[in-house]
Amino acid sequence: FKGKLFGPPSLINPDFVRLAGKSAEGLIASTGPIMVVEQLPDAHPTKAIGLKYKEVHMKANNVASNDGFAPFSFDCWLILAEASKRALKTAKPGTQEFRNALRDEVYKTKELVGTHGVYNYTPASHFGTDRRALVLVTLTDGNWKFYKTGN
Repeated sequence: FKGKLFGPPSLINPDFVRLAGKSAEGLIASTGPIMVVEQLPDAHPTKAIGLKYKEVHMKANNVASNDGFAPFSFDCWLILAEASKRALKTAKPGTQEFRNALRDEVYKTKELVGTHGVYNYTPASHFGTDRRALVLVTLTDGNWKFYKTGN
């Protein structure tokens, strides 16, 4: 096969690179911006928080962040923290009213910058991200290299 090979975000992990070896060279895959944050253009909206996240992760764990799972959890925490602050103004935690207010405030999240994207929610859009969350990478010499953004 002489064409380009494309893969899903699940391939962006050290085990895939180790197991696939040279056979995966040149593969293009989609991922979140955090996975190549150091290589992103300076104007990318997630670059600053992504770099800070990696710095704090290294300081706290004494190991570099090399997967997308912990940054997704961090982004969830950001979304929940912001929505909770707003929900606390109208209801008491532990009540059904608070849970309803929290849901409603998550749907009001607008332009919240995280490590994997810029989040905007509505009752019709539960995913929350747009094309700014899409980054394409290519496997080059056993490392994922920034290829282009989804914009």
